[in-house]
Amino acid sequence: MNLPETLKDTVDHGSYRYPFAIHEATSIEQEHIMLYLHWHPEAELLMLLDGDTTLLIDDRPYEMHTGDVIFVPPYTLHVGHTLKSHSCHFVAVVFQLSALSISGDQALNDAYIVPMEKGILRFPEHFTEDTGWQGRIRRLTKEIAEYINVPAKDCELIIRGKLLEIWHHLYMHADRMLISNPDYDRIQPAICYMREFYRNPITISELARQCSLSVSRFSYLFQKEMHISAIPYLQKYRIHQSCALLLSTDMTIAAVAMETGFGNLSNFNRNFLRVVHCTPSEFRDEARALRRQQEEQTIVDEINP
Repeated sequence: MNLPETLKDTVDHGSYRYPFAIHEATSIEQEHIMLYLHWHPEAELLMLLDGDTTLLIDDRPYEMHTGDVIFVPPYTLHVGHTLKSHSCHFVAVVFQLSALSISGDQALNDAYIVPMEKGILRFPEHFTEDTGWQGRIRRLTKEIAEYINVPAKDCELIIRGKLLEIWHHLYMHADRMLISNPDYDRIQPAICYMREFYRNPITISELARQCSLSVSRFSYLFQKEMHISAIPYLQKYRIHQSCALLLSTDMTIAAVAMETGFGNLSNFNRNFLRVVHCTPSEFRDEARALRRQQEEQTIVDEINP
């Protein structure tokens, strides 16, 4: 996916010397947007301290509840919206990969970081369990968040150490993409087809043909591998593309609807409301307002360090 420069995060996330930052925010009950659609070159661990939200990472939706943690890989578009119009309280640990002490050692970097960057390893992203390795990631993220008001120079080693332990668990439980998954391989042509031709009308039969499968077999394998049916997946992918257009262009809502394959405005509005829980106009207005607010806060922080 091409990453629009207009959607690159403008908030500072640490510095060359201290390549990490901790941010805390609360979305009020009347707001639908928890995080505006954006991307950054840093990785991120986001913990929901209170509330319920849906976070979309590229085209992967995750429903989060209090205590859940999400890992957002570098260079991925992500957006969050509240569920049931309730407020959300969250903390985000955003870090450059150089915050991992191993990144300065080329051999260790090649072994533990490069495979994730190249997509050879796919790290787990949603942590809901309070026990085992997922529980450990949740506790470590919460422990890092407790240093939000501590100067970086006074907690650097502690934070780097905890990030390194989190990376260990992510690495050890990553999907090894070099090891072929036959079922995923069977449906991958359909996924590629949807991402390329999502602007056009697409039927389930058409997707099944891309994989040389019957409709029933294709539907079973797609649900098994993607944990969502093919057509809802396509609709959510279209909505994700529409979010990018709403924030990075001044296209009309109707033009965005046509550009992202919805055919007519009412169909677009209905699907957008179902997925994002607000109208396209509300999403555009709230996300832009939130981004301006965060940019203004960054300027204030720079003036008053």
